[in-house]
Amino acid sequence: MISSFPGIFFGLWGIPAVFLFTYNYGKSQPHDLTWEESGKYQFIQGSKFAYGLQKNQTKALYWMKRAAKQNHPQACRFIGRSFLYGLGMPINLERAREWLLKGARLDDGKSLEYLSILHQKKDDLLSACAYLSLAVIKNSDRNLVRKVKSMKERLTLVEKDALSSKVSSLRKEISIVSIFATNSIVLPKEREYCRITLADGSKYHGQIKGGKPNGYGKKTLRSGEVYLGNFKTGNENGFGISFDHKGRVSFQGLWIMGNPALMSHRSESN
Repeated sequence: MISSFPGIFFGLWGIPAVFLFTYNYGKSQPHDLTWEESGKYQFIQGSKFAYGLQKNQTKALYWMKRAAKQNHPQACRFIGRSFLYGLGMPINLERAREWLLKGARLDDGKSLEYLSILHQKKDDLLSACAYLSLAVIKNSDRNLVRKVKSMKERLTLVEKDALSSKVSSLRKEISIVSIFATNSIVLPKEREYCRITLADGSKYHGQIKGGKPNGYGKKTLRSGEVYLGNFKTGNENGFGISFDHKGRVSFQGLWIMGNPALMSHRSESN
């Protein structure tokens, strides 16, 4: 299995390695709901749409949000950065700060760098310099060190005197950020994960409502075909992936009440 991902480079016979990864993934990975629901898997899916050959910001955000809700640090940074620059969503500096603080709390040094950029946008140079100083503590990269030095030169004398205490207060603020506070996943009992057999004999494992698939889940047909994604009142609805009986991706995209709505991945049945 080719796992050098994301990235655009060419492997054997000039075939893009990202495509090979997607193809081999469909064949070799088990359709285990525990794995598919993991933040790591969701981050990989989001990275594919953010940086791979099939760029799609909407789908990247869909998967990154799922990963971020499960405390994946780089996914938190991705969502924060998207709010910061208005990538696929309106600019919202407060929401950006919320997600970037969560990323920083989860030990992602790059989130600190983006928090510095955010505060520069707010004309708060002292906080910007303090966040960047924290980033340097995590990673003494030469470029970061130069940036901090340049930023310190722009501070007033009063701000320079206050910098050390500001760094300490921000470090404390990050340490008490609740990693469950940002859109934490709390499902009511009727949406808990269950295993049920549907009327057509298909097996379902996922969220239910009113005795029907509703939310995120996995449906396995008697033929061996599998659908993994969102459901609404018993039907495939929202973003989902279908696999043929050999485990190959047959469709990936949007579904409307049981039917594919937008093709986003060519069939690999040949």
